[in-house]
Amino acid sequence: MHHQFRHHQFQQWLASFKRYLSKCYLQRRWSYVRWSHIGQLAMLLVIAQFAWAQPVEPETPAQANLTCPLTAPVQLGAYAWQTSQLVNAIVSYLLSEGYGCNVEQHNGLPEALELALVRGELDLLLGVSSQQASAALTTGLTDGTLTQLASLYQRQDGFYISRDLLLAIRPPQDGIASPEEPLSIADFATWLSQQTSPATDATNTTDTANSTTPDVTLELPAAFQQLAFVNCSTSWSCYDTNLAKLAAYDLSTAVLAPASAGEVVSSLQTAQEGGTPWFGFAWSPSWLVHTYDLVRLEEPPFSEDCWQSDQACNYPADVNLTVTTARFAEQLPEELTTLLSNIQFEAGILSDLLSHNQGGGVSADETRDYFLRTYPEVWQAWLTVDAAARVQTSLEATSP
Repeated sequence: MHHQFRHHQFQQWLASFKRYLSKCYLQRRWSYVRWSHIGQLAMLLVIAQFAWAQPVEPETPAQANLTCPLTAPVQLGAYAWQTSQLVNAIVSYLLSEGYGCNVEQHNGLPEALELALVRGELDLLLGVSSQQASAALTTGLTDGTLTQLASLYQRQDGFYISRDLLLAIRPPQDGIASPEEPLSIADFATWLSQQTSPATDATNTTDTANSTTPDVTLELPAAFQQLAFVNCSTSWSCYDTNLAKLAAYDLSTAVLAPASAGEVVSSLQTAQEGGTPWFGFAWSPSWLVHTYDLVRLEEPPFSEDCWQSDQACNYPADVNLTVTTARFAEQLPEELTTLLSNIQFEAGILSDLLSHNQGGGVSADETRDYFLRTYPEVWQAWLTVDAAARVQTSLEATSP
């Protein structure tokens, strides 16, 4: 925040100093004027220059009269992961600049934050996992202590391939890429089996009329001799699940066993730099999917029967929720209830934001501004017309 000095304040200080000098002159008592006084005059001249260089801009009537309909600051919980920090930054800005509300953010571990919400120590939690919510939060939703306002975004785990691999399987016709259609895990398994079978002559007349995958041979990484599957970290539960899914889909491929998430990222970097294909486990929204342009393979829909047998289907979707206390929900005016109920992020947009924020050189607030400038049609639909105009005015005032 820039500390600005109003001109009338400076004029008061300057007038006072002039009166003092006049008194000294009339009384011929120049001994009053000490070096400290000369220093004060110099300081006032510096202040004058600063004041005129950064004049105070008058507030617009809308800003001057803007009063939050809530009587106290919103107590907002924040998980440690990147998605939570970005979403909180966006929602806090909309509440502040659109409706004049103060927001106080509290960081913590998931179970501690969710317990604080149940106790009423927090008002709001954004991005509560429906798959991994604590027992206290689940009980609070059941007994009515807590209220679910919206589904904020949905996380989907799955098997992904690099886009260059997709283009090798489905090469562009006449040099023009066809509209992207989902590639099923079954078609991918068929294609992969063709790559690992003995090489055939280019003039082979094998009947492929019933095949949905072209017979294209891809140059595979020399280190693998075949396309390897990059599993999730060996310390994660998805590691064993993915092994079961590979077997169920009859995907005969080598499996890399990363010791950490960092090794998964390294495998993607190596593939991108070497121009080699990539096949592995990932999730969306994530910065990995957007940065490395990964494409998810289509799997059969999730069902409990499938998951309890061979797991040859989608991972269950993890819907991340906007949850508040019942007491806070009752205090919310209609316009804020509508706002919090409307906020929902598409996975592709969140992946873009996470990619923009990745690397540590860009703060959550800078990524928030990137979202507001890049996707105005998204956030403006969440707010009232007047609130959206106030947010836009605030955003333009901070433009570089």
